[in-house]
Amino acid sequence: MDQPARNQPPVMIMLRKYPAIIFIVCALMAFSCGRGTRLPEDLSQAEGLLDSQPDSALAILDSTAYSESSSRYLYASYCLLRTCAEYNAYKPGIDERLMNVGVDYFLKYGTHDRKALAYYLRAVVRQDNKSGSEAEWANDLLLATKEIKGSDNHMLAALINLRYAVVLNDRKWYDASLPYMEKGLEEAEKAGSLPLQVTALINLSHRSLFLGDENKDYSEAIEYAVRAVGLSKGQDNDYARALYNLGACYSRDGQFDKSLECASNAVRAQEKLFREGKRKSRVRYAVLADAFRKMNMPDSALFYAAKEMEAPDLIAKLSGSQLSYIVYRDLLDDKENAVKYLTIHNEIKSQLEASQQNDQIIDDRVEAEKAAIRSSRSRIIGTSVAVVLSLFVALFVIVKVLKRNIRNRDAAIERKDNEIGESRTQLKESESERSELRSVLMFKDKLVMSLQQNPRYLSDAEWGRLEKILDDVCNRFTERLRTSFPGLTGAELRIAVLLRFGFTGKQMASMMGISPTSVTKGKQRLKARVASALPEGSTIDEFIATF
Repeated sequence: MDQPARNQPPVMIMLRKYPAIIFIVCALMAFSCGRGTRLPEDLSQAEGLLDSQPDSALAILDSTAYSESSSRYLYASYCLLRTCAEYNAYKPGIDERLMNVGVDYFLKYGTHDRKALAYYLRAVVRQDNKSGSEAEWANDLLLATKEIKGSDNHMLAALINLRYAVVLNDRKWYDASLPYMEKGLEEAEKAGSLPLQVTALINLSHRSLFLGDENKDYSEAIEYAVRAVGLSKGQDNDYARALYNLGACYSRDGQFDKSLECASNAVRAQEKLFREGKRKSRVRYAVLADAFRKMNMPDSALFYAAKEMEAPDLIAKLSGSQLSYIVYRDLLDDKENAVKYLTIHNEIKSQLEASQQNDQIIDDRVEAEKAAIRSSRSRIIGTSVAVVLSLFVALFVIVKVLKRNIRNRDAAIERKDNEIGESRTQLKESESERSELRSVLMFKDKLVMSLQQNPRYLSDAEWGRLEKILDDVCNRFTERLRTSFPGLTGAELRIAVLLRFGFTGKQMASMMGISPTSVTKGKQRLKARVASALPEGSTIDEFIATF
């Protein structure tokens, strides 16, 4: 009897000796997989409707037989997709607790696409809910752009790149925003999404509009805006947006008749869409009011400025009150009403600042509540882990009795080596991300931002400030430069500092009090000074940027 038993497979022996334990293990595994078999199909169907029909996706998710007792993967998928559907459907007050369940899971276990979606949703939802800081939103979007690189999900890639480009544009980092805008347009074209292509062209138009303020040349901005209008014809909402943007471009270029025509048509289209329930965001009247002001039509300008002030948000009220003040001051010479609207403008500005302070207080309270929730969650997880560990211990004992030498030491060492290699790779990637984030923080310094907008002659103290920023952020930049090239003159060092910040030759000339030609010669002398370390084919700008 013993000999046949020894020849039987270990699984058959375990089934005969431990039927009760096997039954319990199978029951627990079945329970952990969740209830119902349709949920994966429903999730897949809902995901396919997220971009085109988010309301339908929400209806599908609402109808699923679902609870937190389902598997972690399915629960996290449900939470992430529901958050995405609510955001795309313009639902107010999205539940961040539910969102974080999906985000936390997929940031740890997800594919690159899922991680990108998680970072993107956390950024845009928290921005809409006014929770967290601008730096946190920007950081999440930056990480999303890294995760989505090389993805076949062109729609998501377009959304992420365009949203991050807007963040950079708002900070006036126009050179940094351009690659992301162009990438967003490219991905939108691959996805075949006309709305996203229109959005990309409008964003490119905004960027060119701001850059055009420097030389009063708005031709590129108008070109992008015209392309957006042509592409969006037949798409009501996008066409209204594109027309409104084109009106703003014409207004900045001094073509007030065209500006008035575009803005009027855009406002009428937006009002019609709003009445029909096809437009959820409010109608903007600022461009139309400004066009009437520039055409010396004060009554119409005041009418639309007043409509702009009827909007619920403070930023629109601020814009409307400012336009009213300018009309009364410059066109009507009505000092009494000018003072009245200036007072209103200042009051709204104070309210906006107070609101921002209150938002910070609320954020602090929310963070405290989140900490309490995390603590409670940790205790629950600890209990769950203890149960799971007990189950694994029981299984381990069974396996050990049946087969004592199941482990292979060499295989374990090889797995460890692979894990160490992966950890080192992740560490290098994290260090690269930290380096990039430090560079972003470097350009947020008030002095640097001021010089980017209005370059001027620098004092010795300001030169010292710039050197200190580089030493803090770029691993003792000036100290390493002096040590590596002891023959550097003071002027050459200052040129290197300005090159590291990415200033143009014209900006450098203003800050050093010399001509652009002298700057060019100074760069040539600096290149000759560092020639021994300069890689073949590299420019002095490239060398300093990576030093």
